[in-house]
Amino acid sequence: MLRIVLFFFLLVASVVQSKAQVPSISADVIEVQTFGSWQSDEQAGHYRLILTQSGFEHVKNNVFVQWIAVTDDGLRVIETVGIEEINDSNVYAVSVTTLEEGAWTLSLTNIYSYETKSIRLKPGLPGEAIEVSEGR
Repeated sequence: MLRIVLFFFLLVASVVQSKAQVPSISADVIEVQTFGSWQSDEQAGHYRLILTQSGFEHVKNNVFVQWIAVTDDGLRVIETVGIEEINDSNVYAVSVTTLEEGAWTLSLTNIYSYETKSIRLKPGLPGEAIEVSEGR
């Protein structure tokens, strides 16, 4: 009988622990892409691009770049930066068109005028500015 009680207790504890480890991800996140690598004197890791979406009739996107460090304890977000050229205007629908040469090229469509343009994002080390330029 004691074995059954102990087994049940361990089973419940493992279920509670596994549910506690599930990260909370916002429902606004519609796309995540990981690529490349960076290395500083203290740490190293990779980049992550996150697209979020709001609205339903005029859908708008926001874009964020994260620096993810690889540590002895696993992965850790070092820094998250919003792309002002997109997020501050709050009028673009965004799609990722290419990923090459250490940079993302994003297609932007103005949700009111339907004009399109593309921009290129090239991140460096954490804390450095992200190079934003007209896409090719």
